[in-house]
Amino acid sequence: MQFWDISRKVGAATTQAIVVLLVINVMLGTFSAYQQSLELYRNEKTRSEDERKKAAEEIAARCNVILDPTETFRGCVAREIEAYEKQANTDNDLKAQQDMAFWAQAVFWLTSLGTLISAVGLAFVWQSLKQTRQAILTDREVGHAQVRAYVAIDAQTPVVRPDVVPEHTFKIRNTGQSPAYSVAYISGFQILPHPLPSTTGHIGGLAPGQDMPRAALAAGEFIIGEAFGIRELTKEDFRDLQNGTKALYWFARVFYDDVFKQRHETSFCGRLHFEPAPGYEKNAEPRPWIVSMMVDQKRSYSD
Repeated sequence: MQFWDISRKVGAATTQAIVVLLVINVMLGTFSAYQQSLELYRNEKTRSEDERKKAAEEIAARCNVILDPTETFRGCVAREIEAYEKQANTDNDLKAQQDMAFWAQAVFWLTSLGTLISAVGLAFVWQSLKQTRQAILTDREVGHAQVRAYVAIDAQTPVVRPDVVPEHTFKIRNTGQSPAYSVAYISGFQILPHPLPSTTGHIGGLAPGQDMPRAALAAGEFIIGEAFGIRELTKEDFRDLQNGTKALYWFARVFYDDVFKQRHETSFCGRLHFEPAPGYEKNAEPRPWIVSMMVDQKRSYSD
């Protein structure tokens, strides 16, 4: 199982667990608030009854003990009840303000919790969407890689002779599962110093204004490519090649588009290696030479 699959499942399970815990928490909180409210109502009712009895006893005692000669008992009771109601209203206002502050704080924390849970949920959703998009891209790349065209160069050692312009034919083959379009190539020979400087890049390229013929290449099919040197190889050239002071390179670069309109390149570069045939004396003339081709890994690749 791939990492993005595991991550997506873990994210979904975590989100579900958060939702379940949130629902349970809300239910428990609601039930607890209901029980607290019921208990508060009972305590408040008992307290009110006790205070009412106590207030009645205090009013009766005051009016019996400190009754003003000019005031009737009824007036005294009315005055004490009015004072009691003012004090009770003040206490109720204070209690209401405390309750409002409590519920405002509760609403704030509940809102903050909801915002946090929403943010966590959105983060998991975003991560899941990101992983889904990555999975789609990966599947698309895998699908492209499975059905796209792959153009290869069948490289064989060229045959070269003194006083002859080097030339070579080779196959450009589509080994993929779909056609290759706009297939074009450049190929040729070059004599260069040996070894090559480390800063040397591609060998061979298009001259300014030069165009390449283009063709389509079906899956499993091939076309014949041709490579030509720019001049005849002289005896002095062969002497330098045999001494190892210079090297003859054969190069081929193929450019093509796949069915998904993506551009690709296959490049091959080989150095012809000259060594004397065994069994002959060193100064024997004419002495046969064995020519092999060494692949230049730096300049041979395919994308």
